[in-house]
Amino acid sequence: MPPFEDQSLESLKQFAGGFAQAFPDFSITLDDTIVDGDRVVYLWHCEATLSGESPIIPVPPTGKQTSASGTVIGHVAGDRFDEVWHHGDWLSWLQQAGVIEGLG
Repeated sequence: MPPFEDQSLESLKQFAGGFAQAFPDFSITLDDTIVDGDRVVYLWHCEATLSGESPIIPVPPTGKQTSASGTVIGHVAGDRFDEVWHHGDWLSWLQQAGVIEGLG
């Protein structure tokens, strides 16, 4: 998958909807939250099964379980995030789900 460009709210909703179709049992756990001034960091892990069809996943459902972990770093301005950086091991996620073959 290519890097994500900045998305409109509508395109982000479409992506999230397609992701939920492909992984209907998706669950995420926040492992830690760190706040330092106007920065917030969330450490997380998630799990799901590729059990649904979706236009964003180029293979039929595999029934394989997958997991990933990562961080979200946000910059807060006023009462909103004005910048967010998301880091997750999505390559491993897609390999575990059977969407792409493992490397090496």
